[in-house]
Amino acid sequence: MPWKASKPVDLRMEMMVRLGRGEKLTDLCRESGISRKTGEKLKKRFKELGCPPACAHSHCLAGVRARRIAR
Repeated sequence: MPWKASKPVDLRMEMMVRLGRGEKLTDLCRESGISRKTGEKLKKRFKELGCPPACAHSHCLAGVRARRIAR
């Protein structure tokens, strides 16, 4: 049986779906190998953006946007 290949974005999306079904964030974070703080950050982004957490989210882009707004 072949291994199931998954992208990080797909794994995060699955985590948010399972969270929506009532699973505990602590358990999901432990299973995924991430800290609870990171899990909270992903949950917050998911609520705000309405898409998979960190989808095309890059901290370097935030600086570009800030410079464009400042002009």
